[in-house]
Amino acid sequence: MPAVFYALSLTQVSQQALVQGRPSLPLQWHQPQDLHLTLAFIPDASCDELKVLDESLPLLTADVGDYLEIASLDRWQHPQGAEHWVARCAMAPWIESLYTRVRTLCEAQGVGTDSHHGFLPHVTLGWSHGPVSVNREVSAELSEVWLTKVTTVCFSGIGLYERDPDQRSGRYRARQWQPVKTNPADLVE
Repeated sequence: MPAVFYALSLTQVSQQALVQGRPSLPLQWHQPQDLHLTLAFIPDASCDELKVLDESLPLLTADVGDYLEIASLDRWQHPQGAEHWVARCAMAPWIESLYTRVRTLCEAQGVGTDSHHGFLPHVTLGWSHGPVSVNREVSAELSEVWLTKVTTVCFSGIGLYERDPDQRSGRYRARQWQPVKTNPADLVE
């Protein structure tokens, strides 16, 4: 089975805000519709286990908060060498609680979760095959774009996602998705 993950999908307004004004860097930028906040990565689960996890998704929607504040723009080195560029979000009580509920649901089914960084809520903006050199001007531009103009991300739903098997582009598709309460003004520009 393909690896799957629980994630919060972003509203269209949040997606567009994060992609506007991206600097020219040699990164593989995620498309707006692929931006998400990963809650738990599930590297290996059987079809039966995934079916139970799919069915449990509605139990999690009430725990989703309205938004998270963006704390910083970070680069994380993946153990296999890739560099991930992320908008790291500030920890909030509701996101810690939701993360705990997701892990508890997985553990109750005997399904393990994996994280390279522990749980730090973040939205991956793009990645590169190795380290990217950034000069002061680009660094200032990054701070200006994401840390002053985009201060929060809002969520439209929670889902169990997998990499789309029909594409090699890094796109994801929802196996199961549930909308969450949100401010209608956040859904469209």
